[in-house]
Formats: sequence, C-alpha cells, structure tokens
Amino acid sequence: MEVKSLETDTAPKVGRILANHRLRLEFSDIESSSIDEVLDRLPDGGEIREEIYRARTQPVERAFEKANRQIRVTRETFKLSLGYGLVVFLNERVNILLPTSVLKRVAQSILKRDQSAKPRYEAVDAVWLLNEAHGVTIGTRRALVDLIRC
Repeated sequence: MEVKSLETDTAPKVGRILANHRLRLEFSDIESSSIDEVLDRLPDGGEIREEIYRARTQPVERAFEKANRQIRVTRETFKLSLGYGLVVFLNERVNILLPTSVLKRVAQSILKRDQSAKPRYEAVDAVWLLNEAHGVTIGTRRALVDLIRC
C-alpha cells in the first residue's frame, strides 16, 4: 500500500491558462458566467477545457506514477509475487481537485499502455480516495467523499 497526499494547488496554473484567453470577446462576461458557460460558447472551448483538466490533475498522475514504482520495488525487494497494489490518495485541502476529476485521471492512468501494449502502471491494482476537501451536508452533519476505484 502506498499513501499519497495531494497537496499541490494547481489553481495558479488554471489562472495562467485562462489569462491567455481573457482578452477574447467571449470572456467579457466571465464575472457573471461560469467558466463552463464561457467555454461552451467558444469554438475551441473543448480544447481549453481539456488543457485546464490536465493542468488541474497533473499532480495526481505524478503521484500515481511514484506509487506504482514504489509498489513495484517493494514487491521485488521482498519477492512478493502475489502482493496487492493499493494506492490511497488523501486530499485534505486542495479544492480545485474534485473527486470526479481525480478518479478520471486515475482511470486514465490505469488504462495507459506502453509500446508493447502492457499496462504502463502494472503494480497498481486499486485506488482509494479519501477526500476531506469536498463533502456533502446531510441535515446538520457534514459527510466526506470516500471513493474507491479497482
């Protein structure tokens, strides 16, 4: 098992991406519209949305890659042929990393293949996301988002 704490706030990267487009006419009402509404009006909105997503979630894949390497080395060191590779992501305070975005990036990482069509991150079998940065209110209680992906 590898535990990775998501601590890098990528909001400044997203801000720089948006800054490149703020002079465009479609961005003139950004203060009264959501980013998604503005991007929906742009012919290249899908590409900008993808660029923002990749910038926001880059730390997730970097941590996933490190966890894969650490699990692989542990298996090799202790000669564990049947070891189960679990990565636990902790997100205590990075608000820009929504749980659905983290799991989407994890799923994309799991599906990556190398040149010989083998899984790129072969040591990871499951991912568990413990997320204190986002939650839901149920009545007067706050519940945390807790997701697992196998």
